[in-house]
Amino acid sequence: RESITLPPLVTLGVLPSKISTNSQYLKYTFPKQKGVVSERYNLPLMESIIYERTPLSASLNHIKEENDVEIPAPKSIFEFCEIKSSPSVEQSAEDFEILANEIMKKIK
Repeated sequence: RESITLPPLVTLGVLPSKISTNSQYLKYTFPKQKGVVSERYNLPLMESIIYERTPLSASLNHIKEENDVEIPAPKSIFEFCEIKSSPSVEQSAEDFEILANEIMKKIK
């Protein structure tokens, strides 16, 4: 970027995503993995975490029927939350809302 007179890109942080909600994983393995990212690669970590939850997959695999044909109709997790409200769906949407707020704080 510098060779074409553009400013360097700024990394806000590495986003932990598709993280298992298994309590043993979160207690023992995940902290070690986060440490490797910051120590070995010298990259900042986002505080937000996107957990692997069934509603995220369901929102992407959402389909609609038109003329007896199933058509892929992926939804954002926020749209999906409006269609199928449940604690798990709401938690998935909240994960992304927390991420959006963190990004907004970092870029201001």
